[in-house]
Amino acid sequence: MSKPMFGDGFSTVVASAIRVMGDRLILVGVSSDENVHPVGRWSRTTLFGKTCDFFPVISTAKINKKYIKNLAFTLRLMWFWGEITAKTSENVITQNYMIMWWLSRSRRFSRRIFYFPGLGNQMLIGRKPVLGKFLYGLYEIINFSCLAKMDLVIAAASENELDDFRKTWQAYLKDKPIYQLPTAVDITFFAPQPDIARLKHKYGIEKDTVHFVCVGRLARVKGIDFLIDALQEFNKKYTHARLLVVGDGEERESLQQYVVAERLGQDVIFFGNVPPGEVRDIVNSADLCIVGSSFEGFSCAMVEQIACGKPLVSTDVSGASEIIDDGQNGFIVKNREPQEFATYMYKALNLREAGTKSRELAVNKYSEEAIWERFLSLLESPVG
Repeated sequence: MSKPMFGDGFSTVVASAIRVMGDRLILVGVSSDENVHPVGRWSRTTLFGKTCDFFPVISTAKINKKYIKNLAFTLRLMWFWGEITAKTSENVITQNYMIMWWLSRSRRFSRRIFYFPGLGNQMLIGRKPVLGKFLYGLYEIINFSCLAKMDLVIAAASENELDDFRKTWQAYLKDKPIYQLPTAVDITFFAPQPDIARLKHKYGIEKDTVHFVCVGRLARVKGIDFLIDALQEFNKKYTHARLLVVGDGEERESLQQYVVAERLGQDVIFFGNVPPGEVRDIVNSADLCIVGSSFEGFSCAMVEQIACGKPLVSTDVSGASEIIDDGQNGFIVKNREPQEFATYMYKALNLREAGTKSRELAVNKYSEEAIWERFLSLLESPVG
């Protein structure tokens, strides 16, 4: 089940799967142009040079008007369930927890697969945290009773986090295995770029000033305010630097107000949402990538950044220990202290081989071909 091709971690996974598996996939998702792909009808679509069958259950215009997009998408999927299941009855995979709930009640597919985008409670870390505070308990009861009925469960999370998760929820999951499937990256697209001077000029990045970049949704859980505080500490202790913020979200206005209040208008630049090619180029233009999240799945942005050959400094979130070789291509900062984080930002700038090590790690462990071959091998394992 897919969402629009770019803009969040869900879409990154879908795009990755299309590039590797192509016409072996049947997509169910959102139509951005009903003249080309009418809602409620099968059509053929070509994405990333691959052609596959596509069934949109709702249009972009309509889903963007919905308060709870997952619910709107799931209800439309249920409406067209007969047309979808008539096409295939083999394997179905989703990252949408509401669709997973629906699939738990259906036996129309030979194997129902849920791919955890992250192991945290989605009610607490999603885009509606206030609503989530009232619903998180109900979510856990429903989610785990349905999860136990899935035929295959995989997760974009570190092995350590998976172990903790299994222990915490053993009463619900019983012996249900959860397999690790890290985030994949298109290593030909996200790669070091040759003309950095041109890119710096394009984005107004002064060549003699240190630039940090963070990429992600502007939400409280992403800790952008923490990174702004760390930037201030860096500027006080070391040398003048600026922070490039790529992404958009519910916290953008409050973050911009914070920047103004701290008189950092010239030092923090908000790019908003930009196409993937610009994300890659801005990352390449920066000196260091930084992550201040209090929670992450196996971060798409972090894998893309090391694929671009960049050093990385991150808080201690899921996947960080597998993406960052501490002291080699960056650092993991366990304490959420802006002063300490700034110290490691400075240390990371002086890791001479960090870029090479980052790129090697991405190519060897997180290429799309390697990750999706692992997924296909899991499909051959016994149902359970």
